[in-house]
Amino acid sequence: TEGNFKGPVVQVDVSSNVVETMRERCSDLVSKGNMSFVHDDATELSAFRDGMIDACLDKGLIDAIFCAEDFQQMNLIQNTVARVLRPGGSFVFFSFSRPEFILPKLMVSDRSPSKALPWKNIEVQQLPKIMLYKMQKKEDKDHFDAKARERLIRSKVNKRPKHR
Repeated sequence: TEGNFKGPVVQVDVSSNVVETMRERCSDLVSKGNMSFVHDDATELSAFRDGMIDACLDKGLIDAIFCAEDFQQMNLIQNTVARVLRPGGSFVFFSFSRPEFILPKLMVSDRSPSKALPWKNIEVQQLPKIMLYKMQKKEDKDHFDAKARERLIRSKVNKRPKHR
């Protein structure tokens, strides 16, 4: 349920040196199973299955890529994050960029026109020195509705009165 974090916190970095240094620095939390570190690329997140993450927090990557004007990379990262998030999961990131500048770049999809961006309920909060952006992954209603229709049809088929 919301507000009942069960952990562990999984930190990801593309640098194996950073991962090893942080593992050592946080060895107490790692040994207790409260934190783990994964060497992975944010454009792939190959260590994670589809829909297995409740929330993803970025504290600088999106901002750095936005400042470098690498919008294709930024789009790839958000699509990868959306892949590993469960439906309804949250992607939160911090940025020094104002919403009127960064959001139009985030809301451009490299997908076909028939596939919309995966986000709903986009929130922006001004913190003392930085902006906090929160985007929630859309529910997979089409998949759910198809499964629900299939169950309904099966239940009607199985409960038809027998004619004599």
